[in-house]
Amino acid sequence: MLLLAGLAAWIATSTIVEAEIFRDVREGCDKVHEKYNNWWSYKLRYLVHCHMCTGIWVSAIVALFIPAFVSGGLFGWALTALAIKGIAHSFLVLQKLGESVTNAHQAKADALEWDLVDRKEWKERALANDVD
Repeated sequence: MLLLAGLAAWIATSTIVEAEIFRDVREGCDKVHEKYNNWWSYKLRYLVHCHMCTGIWVSAIVALFIPAFVSGGLFGWALTALAIKGIAHSFLVLQKLGESVTNAHQAKADALEWDLVDRKEWKERALANDVD
């Protein structure tokens, strides 16, 4: 149950922080901060821009709908929310690791492609000089 809740919290958090559908909300928070530029507006931006901050309140909401896993009451709910956030953050770390590996492979492929283009141009210049 906690694993599924963590997965749901991760995708909800990523959607709020990164997806186009919530861009207007993020930009609205940015405009509020530009207009008022105080502690409250600064923290409001983090509630929709930061994976850690957004993930905590999303996990807290998710924890309202599942039974607490250790004890009851406010303490049990808080521990459940933090456990969900921890699991959700693990999914985020795995996502970012996968993206970095993919980007590294893409950078190597791009470098090889440029190397091949340079070699081809060098070969064409060498052959043109031999003809002359």
